[in-house]
Amino acid sequence: MDDAALSDIAHRRRPVAAPVDLVRVRELLAWLAPPTGGRLLDLGSGHGAWLLELLTGRDDLTAVGVELSLPDGLAEAAQASGVRDRVRWEEADAVQ
Repeated sequence: MDDAALSDIAHRRRPVAAPVDLVRVRELLAWLAPPTGGRLLDLGSGHGAWLLELLTGRDDLTAVGVELSLPDGLAEAAQASGVRDRVRWEEADAVQ
């Protein structure tokens, strides 16, 4: 088997490539199996898109998103997604 075919197999289900489309994000998140009533921690949450997507699909989960510099509009995005009461954003360095 040639290198290109091996690379294709290795990366076929790897949705991490910028930009990541919503279909691939949903596929990746479907692999997660947080327990009922689970709490999530997203280090380096960026604009919170992945965390909001996961919370939108599971109304039993709560979460904290940590980002070095929180972007504007996170509370509004959480409100629009219907998860504002289940997510908290923290501006912090996840490495420290």
